[in-house]
Amino acid sequence: MRIKGILKLGFVSLSISIFLFIGCSKEKPTQPKTDLVLFYYSNGQKIYLDFSKEKIVAKVIDSSPETRRLFMQSEPSIDTIRTPEPEANRFFIFYVLPGTDVPQLLQRLKENPYVLLANPCYFLKDEPDCEMIATDEFTVKYKPEVTRSMIDSINNLLNVTIVDSVLQMPNLYLQKIAPKSEKNVLAIANFYYENYPCEYSLPNFRGCVELARLKKPW
Repeated sequence: MRIKGILKLGFVSLSISIFLFIGCSKEKPTQPKTDLVLFYYSNGQKIYLDFSKEKIVAKVIDSSPETRRLFMQSEPSIDTIRTPEPEANRFFIFYVLPGTDVPQLLQRLKENPYVLLANPCYFLKDEPDCEMIATDEFTVKYKPEVTRSMIDSINNLLNVTIVDSVLQMPNLYLQKIAPKSEKNVLAIANFYYENYPCEYSLPNFRGCVELARLKKPW
């Protein structure tokens, strides 16, 4: 009986040690999660979003009507009757058939040869009329102590490129995620804010300017 008690005590101690080791050895993530993200940061607070079950936004490989037609025919969930609506930078809004599982559709489109990137059509939580379209661009305002070489290192790690900067506002950059990125622009923008010295980082949303601008930090 005493031996059993010693063995049991030893097993409990070993379990606790393993638990503490795992808990203490957690490192900061080096890549954003690939799950569907439904929030962004403004003034340090999470602004929650929802997504449309009726449409998505996708960047096709070129702007020709033929490419859009081929894409729509290649994916059974896309409504081929309704005309796609153009957005910026070769993004188009595509309508989906009723009952479509939008997160699963977005996962499939990562492998579609006609699509470079695809996002949900977001809207502010509890504001379904406030549609917010995310593309492949996001704006980051790095803290003053961050150097350009540090910024380049971060961007190289995440396969992000700088599109533009503002001379009058140091460390403010318009950035773009890579085509066929495993993570969408919302996940990557959040990842910058959560893990790097940024004053803010958020997608360049289009649409619903009146309400969405109130959620932005400028």
